[in-house]
Amino acid sequence: MQNPHVKYLKTKNAFYLFYYEQGSILCRYYAAEGWTPPQKIAEKTAPIFSLCQYREKTHLLYTNVNGQLFMASTDDFSQWDHHSMAEELKSSGNTKFFLLPTEDTFHLIYHQPTESTGIDALVYTSFQNGKWEKPYQID
Repeated sequence: MQNPHVKYLKTKNAFYLFYYEQGSILCRYYAAEGWTPPQKIAEKTAPIFSLCQYREKTHLLYTNVNGQLFMASTDDFSQWDHHSMAEELKSSGNTKFFLLPTEDTFHLIYHQPTESTGIDALVYTSFQNGKWEKPYQID
């Protein structure tokens, strides 16, 4: 089952569940003691988000209710650093993102409505050296 409002991440120590509820993205995890209480990662967000892990860091890509793209990152699941990713990248709140980090770059694939056909196009861009590269359509 795939759901844009729920994501999970399994590590060697725990099973993490990320989900959207009432305008916020929350996280809880299951370890030997059972489920933890929910931890609020971000407030006033759109319901769709993307989650990935690269090396020891976990990254959560989300949009706020104004459509601005944000990245929350952590290496311990308790302290999250939030950064605005771009003023020029706006989302309707229904945009689905696929995020793939590499050594020094975040690769981002997402869909965007096309004006001519009304069908969503698949778009690729990357974030490196503190700026977004020019997006281009891949499908």
